[in-house]
Amino acid sequence: MEDVFEAIIRHHLMVRGSEHKIVFLSFAENETDHDPPGRFIARFSDLPIEIGKVSAHVKDKYGSVEDEQGRSGVIIRLHGLRKQGIFNRMASVSFYYWGWGQEGYLFHLELTGTGWKVTKVDLTFIT
Repeated sequence: MEDVFEAIIRHHLMVRGSEHKIVFLSFAENETDHDPPGRFIARFSDLPIEIGKVSAHVKDKYGSVEDEQGRSGVIIRLHGLRKQGIFNRMASVSFYYWGWGQEGYLFHLELTGTGWKVTKVDLTFIT
């Protein structure tokens, strides 16, 4: 699961990373956020953007996601992962920016010789 989630995060940051100052990660279970382990967060130490655990975020009076220094951010939540054969997975992922600013996607991934690669992204909702 962690390898797939890493591929999704790296894909998202390659496409839209300049929009974020900080990213908070969550392994969501039954709509409850759970921090990923520290070893998982450490996988992103090579990136120019700060990656943190979901428990480190705060919300301003408008519900916007921030860190303690007031830098705007996003919560990336992995909701579920389904096998689609031996070498394919489909993951349900949401992005939370503020109270009414959310997006949901289905990420389609394939296992290649160099690891998991995002092959398709379907928007499932946006508010």
